[in-house]
Amino acid sequence: KKNIEAPGFDSKPSQRLDFMDKFELWHICGIGNRIQSRQNRMGIVTIRQLRQTPERFLVKEFGIMGSVYWAWAQGEDRSPVTKTGVVSPEKSFGNQVTLPDDIWTRSQILSVFLWLSWQVVARLRAKGLGAKTVTLSLRNKKGYRHQQFTPSMICTTAYDLYQVVQELYRKMDLLVPIRFVG
Repeated sequence: KKNIEAPGFDSKPSQRLDFMDKFELWHICGIGNRIQSRQNRMGIVTIRQLRQTPERFLVKEFGIMGSVYWAWAQGEDRSPVTKTGVVSPEKSFGNQVTLPDDIWTRSQILSVFLWLSWQVVARLRAKGLGAKTVTLSLRNKKGYRHQQFTPSMICTTAYDLYQVVQELYRKMDLLVPIRFVG
């Protein structure tokens, strides 16, 4: 029986890397348009250029994901391997929405907060859990705001969660219009 492999995928790592070198960044699963644009601004257009970029520069620009992108360009994936059907317990429950239009008024913003609070609490309750730390993220064309808080009591109702989210919003710099809420 003859072992048939895709061109360039033999047992020598250097030949695998040579095969990868001719491709642009978007060929790497996980590097989408936004990340590719940021890397392009750094002068990184190909997988070879990504691999040759010092890892510390990528970490400075992308945080922990810089190390991940660098490893992928080396042909490595450091993700843990799990058996089929084994699912890690969820540690985080969230919901987010990119709105079809900008919202400007406090009442519009609060109605989105309430709707998202209901969505999150429904999923928490289905698992018999509550919210320990609450995070609010807002974005528009001009920027991004992120705030989190750990209340003294675990949030188990949409009302509890909604109250904490409102408080987080009050503490943020006013960011309007809003297009994304998480």
